[in-house]
Amino acid sequence: AQKHQRKPAEIMVLEDSQIGCQSAIAANCYVVAIPGGQYDERLFSDTQLIADSLADERIYEALNIL
Repeated sequence: AQKHQRKPAEIMVLEDSQIGCQSAIAANCYVVAIPGGQYDERLFSDTQLIADSLADERIYEALNIL
């Protein structure tokens, strides 16, 4: 966040692992989980969004670019 002169909440993190999501949440970023395959939704319940893939339109809506 400092490198890009942004607040952590202004940064969207796309992650496929629970540990990566937890780290981004701890950093107060906007977190999108893209776990792929079968997963326990409870593992990603603290993220702002659980996406099906990078093509999930909700990611782009969150970025306000659709």
